[in-house]
Amino acid sequence: MKKLEIIEIQSVATSRAVLEAHMLELFEQVRNDQDEIDVTIFKNGLIDTNYSIHLLQECESVVLNKSSTGKQLAAALKEHGIVSHSIWIQRC
Repeated sequence: MKKLEIIEIQSVATSRAVLEAHMLELFEQVRNDQDEIDVTIFKNGLIDTNYSIHLLQECESVVLNKSSTGKQLAAALKEHGIVSHSIWIQRC
């Protein structure tokens, strides 16, 4: 079974370059520290200051808790805009 954490951020246009630099720094740390989590960053196709960060990992049972990695990323990104953090479980 797979668990997907989605962290969405709606940023203000003036901080886009700063946000992108901060996200890349954070995700390099996650990729180096957490081998079992696959991290992918998406940018909204229409609104270039909105991003969606996906943390995908295998789990043996239904785990509805947000990971410590996800919580840390969401907290670190709050300084850049509005952050939403949700959990999705693969059913099929």
